[in-house]
Amino acid sequence: SNMYNESIFDKENTNSNYNELRISLLDKRLENFTLLKKGYFESNEADSYKGLTITSSEVQKLLNQKSFGIEDLMLPLDEWHESIKLLEQQINNLETKAHDEGVILPLKYIEDVFQLTFYDKLCLEMALAYELGDKYKKIYAYLNNDRTKHKPTYQIAYELFQLRLGSKFSIRVLQNENPTLTQMLMKPIGSSEVDYYPMVLDDDVFRWIIGSTNIGESSLNYSNLIYPRNKSDSPNWKPSILKLINKYIDVSVEDQKKLIFISGSKGVGKTYQVCQWATEYECVILSVDYLDLISSDEDLELYFLKMIRDVNLVNGIFLFDNYEHDKNSKREKQFFALIQKMCNFVFVLSRSPLPHKLELDHFSILNIEIGLLNHRERKLVWQKFASDKKIRCNQWSNISSGFKFSIGSIKSVINKLYALENWNQGEVLIEESRLFEACYGEIKHELDKKTRKLDAKYTFDDLILPESIIRELSEICSRVKNSDKVYDQWGFGEKLSYGKGLAVVFSGEPGTGKTMSAHAIANELKLEIYQIDLSSMVSKYIGETEKNLSSIFDEAKRSNAILFFDEAESLFGKRTEVSNSNDKHANNQTSFLLQKIEEYEGITILATNFKKSMDKAFIRRMNHIIEFHMPTKEYRKKIWSSIFPERTPMSADIDFDYISEKFELTGGNIKNIALRSAFMAAEKDNEIMMKDILVATKEELHKIGKVFINSQRDEYSELY
Repeated sequence: SNMYNESIFDKENTNSNYNELRISLLDKRLENFTLLKKGYFESNEADSYKGLTITSSEVQKLLNQKSFGIEDLMLPLDEWHESIKLLEQQINNLETKAHDEGVILPLKYIEDVFQLTFYDKLCLEMALAYELGDKYKKIYAYLNNDRTKHKPTYQIAYELFQLRLGSKFSIRVLQNENPTLTQMLMKPIGSSEVDYYPMVLDDDVFRWIIGSTNIGESSLNYSNLIYPRNKSDSPNWKPSILKLINKYIDVSVEDQKKLIFISGSKGVGKTYQVCQWATEYECVILSVDYLDLISSDEDLELYFLKMIRDVNLVNGIFLFDNYEHDKNSKREKQFFALIQKMCNFVFVLSRSPLPHKLELDHFSILNIEIGLLNHRERKLVWQKFASDKKIRCNQWSNISSGFKFSIGSIKSVINKLYALENWNQGEVLIEESRLFEACYGEIKHELDKKTRKLDAKYTFDDLILPESIIRELSEICSRVKNSDKVYDQWGFGEKLSYGKGLAVVFSGEPGTGKTMSAHAIANELKLEIYQIDLSSMVSKYIGETEKNLSSIFDEAKRSNAILFFDEAESLFGKRTEVSNSNDKHANNQTSFLLQKIEEYEGITILATNFKKSMDKAFIRRMNHIIEFHMPTKEYRKKIWSSIFPERTPMSADIDFDYISEKFELTGGNIKNIALRSAFMAAEKDNEIMMKDILVATKEELHKIGKVFINSQRDEYSELY
């Protein structure tokens, strides 16, 4: 049962000795046969000139036997029979010894697997002898009675077969009895004259027999063998799939052909699940890339014959990966016709669901769709792969929450970290920030082309907002960090088919802290954040808005990025009564975005300046609605006091109490004023004065359309 792990060859060249014994037995049979041929050639005047270049004596010498006259032919027959029996006994003894010691004899193994007849074995021996010794070129030319035909032919094997049994059979009956020989073990026959066509071993078969490659490991294009894993080293992240496959096999009719179709996005573990099943049943997988095969110019029927040969030799199963349906492809139709004709048990893997019009009448089909790993599964995968590389991290839960990675992506991150850090000196504790950096390096998406990535520099320490807002922002972060516990450990994930993400509305005037708060959430969770201007996404063309939005959410799933939609009121305004096609189109767009938000398992933040204009039904379906108001005098002073960096030269005459009470400004306005006053002071090569701030404030008010009125004279009136 372990033959597929590696072909075991005895240190004392057991396999070479075995092959030599088999060829020696062939030589003995050829000795007798050449004597008969000699008698025929010499007694047939019509053929008296055909054997002039290669004589019977020369052939006998090559076969290490003295030349006998035709009149003496009966005398050595007893001796000949004894030598045949002796060789057969030696071969049997070696086969027994090899079996007892667990040594594989490839020639014997191939004959047993395909249940070859004596005639088939003769053909294999003759073809093998031709590859191993130049002397057989002359021998076969003599037996073919043509010096130009120096390869063994099926006709010679047929005549040898007749000589042994003493009866006549049709050569075509012999070949049709077991087509394995001509279809799988020999090179294809390119002539209708099968009898006299040369027998040449398939290159892979020859390498297997002499032991230069492992049995079943062939040069078949677009394929590779996957061997069973150690069960302890391959935990199953989705045991329900393995149970489903086993149940399907158990309830299926025994002789019913079976096809298991597994679909899912790249890296979700489709091949891994098949390997799990194969490991349980200790069988090898012959994996073939469907797209590469279909796109090639391979003869599909010949390719399938070689596949079946290889699978039989390793007691394996078929796996066709990377399948894509093309209803107009003639090659695809031929492919499935061959599957129905030649295969009994097949796995087909695809990124797309099973096509409804796939014609497989002879198969019972099990259709399995694999989704992304859930939080618990991802955490287990991270821990397993990291443990294999002696990498330790205390934040696997945060990593699992932050990145909706597939098995393949997780393995890739761990391998890259291991290679970069050159970890080979025992267990290493990796910092969370380093691991996050490696994860972002693994992400491949095109959000940058469709959105604007924000550099989230602000943290919760930078936020100057009422405690109620800070608490709600913290709760948002807490929901993400504890999603594993609530959805997986406590079972809420089984109750919810969608809505596991977070949909949040930030409402308030420009500059009140909406964008800054989004930055703080991204920073706290170490997630990327992308800003989408909804007003630019909405298209007047039917279907274009939906297409734009769908592509953004699909790309965001790869990294679990935070999506920050600005000017949300442009799409989520109050729905109108449908009086024309434009109204219907607008309402459809709103419904579509709401659907995508509910499906998305990450964080979606919708920012609006006009909450009152947004549809109430939509607002009710949000997880959090946070209203950002104009800061009070108290908070304005905190903002003023913190807006200037410590290294900034500030005059002692600046009165933040006065500015905070006098001017009702947002945090955004205050930031603009501080920066403007700094440039004014820098131009004068002076520290920032109270006058600089007041002048900058006057300009900012003018910019936002507020009238600056100095109705009451005070100590600072003369400054502005």
